[in-house]
Amino acid sequence: MKVFVFVPTIDKCEKLHKFLLLFFHRVKCVHSKKKDKEKIISEFKKGEHDLLITTSLLERGVTFSNLQVVVMDSCNKIFQTKTLIQISGRVGRKKDHPIGEVIFIGKRKSKEMEKSVETIRRKNLDLQNMF
Repeated sequence: MKVFVFVPTIDKCEKLHKFLLLFFHRVKCVHSKKKDKEKIISEFKKGEHDLLITTSLLERGVTFSNLQVVVMDSCNKIFQTKTLIQISGRVGRKKDHPIGEVIFIGKRKSKEMEKSVETIRRKNLDLQNMF
């Protein structure tokens, strides 16, 4: 199992990475200012890391098998409804692991979090009704 932990800023990405390294060895962070981001992503895909802390950099355009997602500080203004839906869409994209967990962690439940969950549930029901 692989886990993406999304955070709202590069600073939080770096700080959470340093903290988690105290407990886990197979953790990396990647964001737009990382020089070796392609290498880190490739290593993560190969299974060399279990936990990848990231900004919205990996919100789109990546597919990993057996991926779970955590969104830290999910009520932050950067995490709009569309963004949370895109982030949630990283989970369950492979045939061999079609489902997974998405966890929003924030100080409160935001309207954006509620709307994204409602939208995803509705779209999943629409898909189920097609078959």
